[in-house]
Amino acid sequence: MITLTHEQEVAADAIHEWRRNWPGGRQTFMFGGVAGSGKTTVLSKILPELPSPAICAPTGKAAEVLRMKGVDNATTIHRLIYEHHAGKNV
Repeated sequence: MITLTHEQEVAADAIHEWRRNWPGGRQTFMFGGVAGSGKTTVLSKILPELPSPAICAPTGKAAEVLRMKGVDNATTIHRLIYEHHAGKNV
């Protein structure tokens, strides 16, 4: 079982609040922080509670770290955009 710190709980609550207000609001939630702040821990805790989020990172290395820590569908921002547009007649 994953236990979050107070700061991580605040971040998780912000993500849930964004999700409750979607689709009327923004479709993108930017989640960041310094190395070691617990971003992956928060994601690991809340991902099962979200319908089908796309998790992406700015670099391949960052996406790889996410995957190594259990965020299996993590990819790069570039790949997410490219695959999204490649599947449509744009």
